[in-house]
Amino acid sequence: MKRKGQCDWFILHRSYKEFLELRSKLCINFPKADGTMKALPKGGGIGRSNVKQVAEKRRYYLQAFLDSLFTLADEIGHSALVYTFFHPILRDEEQHLDEEHERKISARGKKKNYKSNFLLMGLFANILNYYS
Repeated sequence: MKRKGQCDWFILHRSYKEFLELRSKLCINFPKADGTMKALPKGGGIGRSNVKQVAEKRRYYLQAFLDSLFTLADEIGHSALVYTFFHPILRDEEQHLDEEHERKISARGKKKNYKSNFLLMGLFANILNYYS
């Protein structure tokens, strides 16, 4: 993600649950948006055996949600809730430092420690366009 006036790119690490919370808060603060924002299905009862399938479905739902969010009125799409949600937090910086450390280690020829980390790569294209 890149914001106007910033020269560095960064990756945001947000869980599906956090997107559910964002949508819920937006619906509370902007009741009329509830009918126009795409719904995000709750993930109750999903097992761990089909993680890839679940991730792909969630990616689809998140993309539809973001598309609908950024077509809403500016008072919603540019609200403090949205801005705060997409603002980098300590967790984002820590993850970035961990990834940098892993890259340095692998560059020295040591075995890289692979983590199962679900990043929504490409999902934030709308955000980039919206805030630039």
